Amino acid sequence: MFDLERDDVTGHYWKGLNSLRSAFSEGEPLAKHPGVGPKIAEWLLQRGLIETVENPRYRTFGPCYRVSKLGDAVIERGQRAKPAPRPKLKMLEPRIHTVEVSTTKKPRR
Repeated sequence: MFDLERDDVTGHYWKGLNSLRSAFSEGEPLAKHPGVGPKIAEWLLQRGLIETVENPRYRTFGPCYRVSKLGDAVIERGQRAKPAPRPKLKMLEPRIHTVEVSTTKKPRR
């Protein structure tokens, strides 16, 4: 099962989940979603992000799919469970040093 706090959905799986989001509550077959193939649908189905439903409109197309409640939660959360780690920025020493005005010589006239 999919863990909402730790697991990520990336790449084609994320695109497939977003594509199936437009399916109605009765579900739609994969033929209505050209970017989603059987491998992507099987992966999402195994993790509980989508579910199969019977739709009398599409009997000849095979199983119909729709996004489950867990899939809706993943879409609301985003692709990644935790933000990607960013490298810490280090402050560089300035190349040009500041000059104190009181120690410099006055220009000649």
